[in-house]
Amino acid sequence: MKYFSWGGVGNALQNGSFEGFSFEYLFMGLGVAFCLGVSYLVFVLFLNYVCSKIFSQRIKDWWNKI
Repeated sequence: MKYFSWGGVGNALQNGSFEGFSFEYLFMGLGVAFCLGVSYLVFVLFLNYVCSKIFSQRIKDWWNKI
């Protein structure tokens, strides 16, 4: 799936007009990239939170054993 047509870019360079350049695909690509970035950030933060909870609990248990 191509986000924008290279032919449209070529026409724009030759004719000086953006006829055939599909901005919808470009914006869709940016939107998909933005959504992926946000979901990745949320996933990393959630994973970090879960790991810190697990490790802090283990450290507390280990500390209580001593």
